[in-house]
Amino acid sequence: MLPLYQGKTDKMVGAAISEFLVGEGIKVSASAISRIKRGIDDVNAVDRLESYQKLESYLKLEALGSIERFTVVSDRMKGLLSAVHDVYPKAGHRFCLRHIKGNINSHGISLTGKERGLINDMARADCERTFKNETPAAVDYLNGIDKKHWVKYKFQEQFKLPTYDEITSNLAEQANSWIGNDCRSAKPMDAFALYFRKLSELVSDRRQMASNWLTKFPGTDLVPLLSCERKRLIIVGDRCNVTPCMEGGRPRFVHPWRLVDLPAKERTCGNWQDTCFPCVHAISAAVSEGQPLDTLYDAKRMSIDYFNEMYRAPFRPWPTDVPLTTDPTVRVPPIQSDPPELGKRGLKPGPKPKHKRKKTKGGN
Repeated sequence: MLPLYQGKTDKMVGAAISEFLVGEGIKVSASAISRIKRGIDDVNAVDRLESYQKLESYLKLEALGSIERFTVVSDRMKGLLSAVHDVYPKAGHRFCLRHIKGNINSHGISLTGKERGLINDMARADCERTFKNETPAAVDYLNGIDKKHWVKYKFQEQFKLPTYDEITSNLAEQANSWIGNDCRSAKPMDAFALYFRKLSELVSDRRQMASNWLTKFPGTDLVPLLSCERKRLIIVGDRCNVTPCMEGGRPRFVHPWRLVDLPAKERTCGNWQDTCFPCVHAISAAVSEGQPLDTLYDAKRMSIDYFNEMYRAPFRPWPTDVPLTTDPTVRVPPIQSDPPELGKRGLKPGPKPKHKRKKTKGGN
């Protein structure tokens, strides 16, 4: 609970907000605390007391608006574990595997490279049998973590959401390497310019990639990555044995522990639904049924022409169909700098310049 400031609710100091969030397992920057404090100052005292005494309400005010079904990938923070379930009951919550491995090491359990790979395979397991076959030495620790938050098949059973083969939160943390600490400054337009510059570089790279593809392949072909994947799946699919069945009057095919539904484009492992591209068991079932493989995916949307069209579209850093206005109530926090340190004889000098050592002449 957020404490009152000197017994009153008409003012809330940033230190109390920061202490509360840290206690809930959330670390935020000083600029974020300043933004939250401004939000508190702008609302009625009663609403403030009701809204900011609980982390769940804080997330509701700060995050995703009307979006209900999404996936949160994070560390196993106690505050988020309950808040995501209470505030967004239709959302899924996955644990970052990189953090789980770090927690295992912090418990004195040393993981080899092979064991780390086995844990990755466990997280990607699409059925219980595969999960049990990939059990490393850290099984005692992993068994204490609810599988619905990190193992694929349990996550899909619980939340009915795709995983897109993401097992860490690295994707969400890439902005740190793009922008660095500049994004945390008190100059939001500078941070936006850095982000937009990086976005422009990525789009430009993909435009060039599409142009190179069109010089080598017809535009109606699959993008090279999916084309290679299709060839690989056809080869592997020849080794799969599937059994047809007519459950519900629909052609379905049974693998030893998986079910393929060709008309619905579904498989119990969830890979087909995740990527909108058939998995090896779907390929094997389609070949057995005599169904063309092109009907198992959207060939147009996954073609080189569509890829080229998507990244040829121009984009602008701000909307052109609405007027831009300035909000006079926005207060930018001042930039804080460390005060100069005083020595015995005044201000301490800065670091000495590093000169390259001159090479001595031979013979001296």
